[in-house]
Amino acid sequence: MAALAPFAVIDLETRSVARACSSWRAELMKAAGDRAGAADARKVLRKLDAMP
Repeated sequence: MAALAPFAVIDLETRSVARACSSWRAELMKAAGDRAGAADARKVLRKLDAMP
């Protein structure tokens, strides 16, 4: 996600794809019992949602 951040700020489609991938990752990590991975993915989601 860090590499996509500059593009996600400018391009709404990139932001949408990054959000969908991060959401999917959070669910996968949660299902796998990886709490830290799920928390990291949710952190990315919060950052994406906070972008102007």
